[in-house]
Amino acid sequence: LAEPGTFSYKKDRIPVYSDEVLIPPTITLPSPNQEKIDEGIYVTITGIPGLERLYEEARKLGLKLYSNDPQSVVGSEYLSPHYISNPNIKLQFARSGWSSVWLSMILEMPLVVPDFDPKDDPEIYWNNLAIEKMGIGIVYRGQALSELLKSAEAVRVKQKQMTEAILKRWGTLDGTRYAARIFAEHFLSRF
Repeated sequence: LAEPGTFSYKKDRIPVYSDEVLIPPTITLPSPNQEKIDEGIYVTITGIPGLERLYEEARKLGLKLYSNDPQSVVGSEYLSPHYISNPNIKLQFARSGWSSVWLSMILEMPLVVPDFDPKDDPEIYWNNLAIEKMGIGIVYRGQALSELLKSAEAVRVKQKQMTEAILKRWGTLDGTRYAARIFAEHFLSRF
């Protein structure tokens, strides 16, 4: 990484703007969830086709399928995304929007994202590239679920390293509050 805690896969990252200010991830920090649920995987539906084979493998491995949209994941049980923090969730499948990426990283929940579809937003291509190069997620290219589960610990280690670097640099994981403080200080300094 260019700077500890910077979300860039480039080792020689150069700021785009001279007055650029980097902040921690802007996501609502998740609450811990210790409720009793069966071991499983969580599928966050935001338009992820082609994972049916993985769902079948999950069932064969004795893992339950949970989703925020059980109509799109046949055989899954509805659970709020709040459950992604539950220790019985082994992986999260989600499109690589930064909210999903940051949530998984902060929770140290291995994230598996679908390979880029050229019909999707180009941002997803770059997000996939970044998470794969940084090691904080896995791009699904047809790997067996058992292989993904084996790779999960290495992802968890990288996520922990990134989270620790963010805490060391900014002292918080709450980028929203951090940015609000910068805006408020800037605004107040004008008076």
